[in-house]
Amino acid sequence: MRLLIIPLLALLSACSDAPDPTPEGDTTEHDTAAPSAPAPRQMPLAGSWVMEQDDHYRVMVLGRDGSLHWLPNGPWQGQRWQADDTTLTLHSVARRRGETQTLTLDYTLNRDTLTLASEDADVDKGVSGAWRRDNQAAARVEGELLLPEGHQVPERAVLALHIEPREVRDPDITDIQRKVRPLDAGDTHIPYRLYYDARAVDNNRPLQLQATIIVDGAAHYASEEPVRLAPVTEQSQTVTLSPRGLARGQSASGE
Repeated sequence: MRLLIIPLLALLSACSDAPDPTPEGDTTEHDTAAPSAPAPRQMPLAGSWVMEQDDHYRVMVLGRDGSLHWLPNGPWQGQRWQADDTTLTLHSVARRRGETQTLTLDYTLNRDTLTLASEDADVDKGVSGAWRRDNQAAARVEGELLLPEGHQVPERAVLALHIEPREVRDPDITDIQRKVRPLDAGDTHIPYRLYYDARAVDNNRPLQLQATIIVDGAAHYASEEPVRLAPVTEQSQTVTLSPRGLARGQSASGE
């Protein structure tokens, strides 16, 4: 099994809590509040949006639960989105450095075209512009992660999920998708959902999912073997995790 390496700073950043957004275009290390469902009048914004410009291809998934996802895998992990009648706010976290970013953009929605604009010159040029609705652009795997009997999620734990090609022959290959999020201590069943680029779904190039629970930079639980994904764009997988490191000595009583 290939070792999953995620910068510790990003893991620690994913665990912080702060309810208020940062100023427009700013970056901080504290804005990782949980998503919340948008108001009904903003719900038409939810879905998968594609931007294609020359060799640039990007998918923005605005979840109906208020979560934000960027595809394909890149330097930013989406956190959450929120909107009013004219403004869309996107919250993301840098995968390597751990700081968070808040982008506030004006938007217009015309049927299946979402146009984003900002007067801030520092706003990512890959975000401003016209996005086309394409609800087939994002594949999704979801389900539950199960801990062994007598085990539970430790304090300060984060969940790291990643999807990669099943036959990894190139040592420099990057993951298809990665996601890191904090967990609630004491849980034994962990629901999860991971979006990834639907262009990666290929009968001739099978993908696999790996899950790891990390505490203070060390793996405590992980999937025994990578889970092979079916070549479809929506599926459910239940994954049983096995103890690693210090978790191997945890008694059935949790002491």
